[in-house]
Amino acid sequence: MLTPTCTVNEQNNGVYNQKNYQRITTDLDSSNKMYVVYQSLLDTNRAMIKYYWDNGKLQAISFFLNHKKDGHWVQYFDNGVLSYQGNFLNDVMVDTQKIYFPSGKLSLFEVYNNGNKVGTWHYFNENGTLERIETYSK
Repeated sequence: MLTPTCTVNEQNNGVYNQKNYQRITTDLDSSNKMYVVYQSLLDTNRAMIKYYWDNGKLQAISFFLNHKKDGHWVQYFDNGVLSYQGNFLNDVMVDTQKIYFPSGKLSLFEVYNNGNKVGTWHYFNENGTLERIETYSK
């Protein structure tokens, strides 16, 4: 998935492509701490961490650049359903963020510019009906 928080050059080089990362934690580390750390084969300052629930299902995939949140992040409920997806740049929320109900339906669609709320935010109920809209400007 391409993310708008990276440059076109980074997108073309696959900075956020999981195939361009190699595992650096051991099986013992991973089983005790429920996460696996990967280092980028393209840029050693980049890391990807996959977190797991106690039941073994994927909890989150997160990317870092120089130990700061960077790129597209996703989180899942313990049943494997997507719970969150959003973008970070230099440890700050940017672009679109989506939060989901355990049913998988969209709960909130929000937009950030350099960590500030911007644009039109949409709030939904569990039936998928739009409950309210809020507009922010910076």
